[in-house]
This record gives sequence, structure tokens and C-alpha cells, in this order.
Amino acid sequence: MKEFAIWGIPPNKTEEDLLFTKATSMKDAEEYVKILTEQYGVTKARIQVLDMSECPSKLFKSKDIVNV
Repeated sequence: MKEFAIWGIPPNKTEEDLLFTKATSMKDAEEYVKILTEQYGVTKARIQVLDMSECPSKLFKSKDIVNV
């Protein structure tokens, strides 16, 4: 199962926010991004795909994470 989270910078803000999490597919998420940018003025919109079937502990063993 995958979740499609949409992030972006809302009008009159300078920081990115999580804007929408109810998209059911990549195509659906792309449509929401289009609406958010064209009708609501969201900038730098992006889609984050989260694979909910993977064990979260794999993330902590990833070599992509830098421990400070």
C-alpha cells in the first residue's frame, strides 16, 4: 500500500507544509498538485510516495541517513 503525500509552499508562507494526504494514486496526486498550484497559488509543490508495506526499521539501517 502506498501513500501519496503532497508538500508545497502555500501563498503568503515561506516554509514548505504538508498539504494533502488523501490521493489514492500518482495520477490522482498529480491532479491535486495541478489544482493546488493553479487555483490556490501553491509553489514548489511535490509528491512524496511512501510505501506503507515496508518495515520502518529499514529506514534506520539505510546508508542514506547520516547520524549527527
